[in-house]
Amino acid sequence: MKNLSATSKRILLLTAVACLVLFGVLCAVLRTDFLRIAAGIIWGYLCCVIRVILIERSIEKNLGMSQSDAVLYSRGQFVIRYILAGVFLITAALQPQIFNLWGAIVGVISLQFGAYAERFVFDRKSNQPNDKEVK
Repeated sequence: MKNLSATSKRILLLTAVACLVLFGVLCAVLRTDFLRIAAGIIWGYLCCVIRVILIERSIEKNLGMSQSDAVLYSRGQFVIRYILAGVFLITAALQPQIFNLWGAIVGVISLQFGAYAERFVFDRKSNQPNDKEVK
């Protein structure tokens, strides 16, 4: 993880926080096996970590390609990332004695929460107008 950009690390941190919050919500709502819910969330979070690494590598590789090649490569990577998420969710569904499917869904979807939250939590200073620009 030392090769990840600072933005990717912040997204993963916020994703982990979102997972913890949603773990508490799921446990309160479902009131069932907490270990299976935690295992599902950890399984989904593992999928998020892999997806963030794939996204970052895809962006780095796209920068050196022509526009048409980059579009095709990006589309292929997009499909691969969603197939990966599907494999993680199907595995969780087929192993109910280990994983809670709702927990795995929360873990996989938490990447979106982390990505959106990163903009609001870490980029607040850049949203403020600069005094020199405002006349």
